[in-house]
Amino acid sequence: ESNQSDNQKSEHKDHCEYGQLIKFVEKELKQSNLDGDYKLRLTALLQYLRLVNHKELKIKASLYIAWQLNKGSYFTRYLKAWEKL
Repeated sequence: ESNQSDNQKSEHKDHCEYGQLIKFVEKELKQSNLDGDYKLRLTALLQYLRLVNHKELKIKASLYIAWQLNKGSYFTRYLKAWEKL
């Protein structure tokens, strides 16, 4: 029972953290002076964060975004690294 409560607290904390990250990335994307590569990176990261925030597994989310952008599996590693920056 206590373990379940701890899991719920952890999920709520993760959801709030992802929500803050999503808002930050959305704000960054609104800047008009972004170069193309950086904008692609932020857009991919935003889509990844949204999927993970909606309870998608990180590996599935990163593979989906890489597939959607016609990138290889190397791109999944970048997404996970960018999430931590």
